[in-house]
Amino acid sequence: SALTEQTVHSAPTIVDGAVYLGSENGRVYAFDLGVRRSRHRSARVRRVR
Repeated sequence: SALTEQTVHSAPTIVDGAVYLGSENGRVYAFDLGVRRSRHRSARVRRVR
């Protein structure tokens, strides 16, 4: 498992060995599936519809 700053309600997207998901605080997180650690955390973004 991995920690995010807020609850995640989005469906995960897997691309090139990483899983991407969005959280309630407007951030997008990327986690490396091979080493099971955080790869990236975006700045806050506006809501995507």
